[in-house]
Amino acid sequence: FVMFAMGLTLTAQVFLDVFKQPMKVILVSVIQFLWMPLAGFLVALIFNFPPEIGIGFILLGACPGGT
Repeated sequence: FVMFAMGLTLTAQVFLDVFKQPMKVILVSVIQFLWMPLAGFLVALIFNFPPEIGIGFILLGACPGGT
């Protein structure tokens, strides 16, 4: 509900700004869905966690953060 309410505050200009600079969106998406899960995998590998915990680290890395 909170994210829906935040979305209601967006204007058309905000969306136009995103389309003017798509590289930022692409970069953030690559970091979120490739780099962060890879970092979770490496942490699980370095500290020799069991596979179940390693999968948890990978999934946690793919979850969006933020406010």
